[in-house]
Amino acid sequence: AAAEAAAAELPPEPAPGEAATVEVLVRWPDGTRRQRRLRLSEPLRALFAFVEGAGALEAGQPYRLVQPFPRRVLEAGDDGVARSTTLAAAGLTQRQEAFLVEPLNS
Repeated sequence: AAAEAAAAELPPEPAPGEAATVEVLVRWPDGTRRQRRLRLSEPLRALFAFVEGAGALEAGQPYRLVQPFPRRVLEAGDDGVARSTTLAAAGLTQRQEAFLVEPLNS
């Protein structure tokens, strides 16, 4: 149910080649990989909705998104300013961005 709710929160995917977009590649600990295009003007919570909507995490499992180099950590549990910040303002300005899902102990 949580995965379906998160997936419903996702905005429609931009068309290939649409300007001002980023393609995110996410890898889960089990090796699952998924990618999706998002508009740079969308809030960071769209990225978290993509991760949570994939159904590869247990419902309610705390996690964070990590880029290994240069190291950048996005915390999923932050419901404040960070999640409402746009992808562009959060620094996701490359055409492609890759993240690892790092589960956290409750």
